[in-house]
Amino acid sequence: MFGIELNASGLISEGTNTCLAHSGLIVSANCVAGPDLFASGTGRIGYAFGAFGHTLAYLKGRVSWQNNRGDVVNNFEGGQPQEKTHFDYGRVGSIIGLGVEQAITPAWSVNVEYDYLHFGGPGVATPSTVQFPPRAVLPANTTSLSSDYHVGRIGLNYHFDADRRAAEWSSASLPGSARPIPYVPGWSFEGGSRLWLSRGRFQWDHSAADQDEDPSFLISRLTYHGLDGFSGELFGRIDGPWGVFLKSDLGTGPLNKGKMSNEDWIPHKERPYQNALESQSNGRFTYYAADVG
Repeated sequence: MFGIELNASGLISEGTNTCLAHSGLIVSANCVAGPDLFASGTGRIGYAFGAFGHTLAYLKGRVSWQNNRGDVVNNFEGGQPQEKTHFDYGRVGSIIGLGVEQAITPAWSVNVEYDYLHFGGPGVATPSTVQFPPRAVLPANTTSLSSDYHVGRIGLNYHFDADRRAAEWSSASLPGSARPIPYVPGWSFEGGSRLWLSRGRFQWDHSAADQDEDPSFLISRLTYHGLDGFSGELFGRIDGPWGVFLKSDLGTGPLNKGKMSNEDWIPHKERPYQNALESQSNGRFTYYAADVG
């Protein structure tokens, strides 16, 4: 199966991180970025499989476009007014994705999809950074921008060329098909186990606003990144005779590696910017979820 897909998305988003840390003697700067519009045009190729061709696996790829805006802000300038550089640009990038679509009825289907988007960006001129004391100046520089996105989608689709009045396929067209036999009349149960591989990131910012001062001035930042873990999970679902279901999952596992960055901004000290880097390992996590509907 072949197809063309057009997509446009608007969003409200913003992220911040340290983008300039010249040395232990020079104060750093923060980069704030906020993409607010995406558009894409992709080609799609897929293969329908299963006993009646009701499951479609597909690949997609082509071009995409984003609009991004943000600021590069000096974090501390020894009591001087803070300078910042603003950027706002649109850029063409690439997209690649894969997904699975499952037909529910002749008119309705659901799909799960993963997309990876990459965008280059312009060079942003950053202002000079002043340290005091001792007084020192980091000259103006250029910061290169780029962005990558991992997007997961869950979709409910309506097919206009299908019979919208049909709730299900005719049993005459499905030879040998039959409904699952419940354990108890009116009740059914399913369960199993899964193995998950994961990667996570967590950031905590402590600003002067916590001390009733300028909220744009950071005091410290903890960033945990590259946290790799794996977990085992048990899941189950019970369906009752009244159209009500209960499902739940429970998982636990270890974090086997990662990094932690501990940044501190201390005005009027010999080293006003400090960053301690540490490796992380041997952590554990547990999670559970339950849904009724």
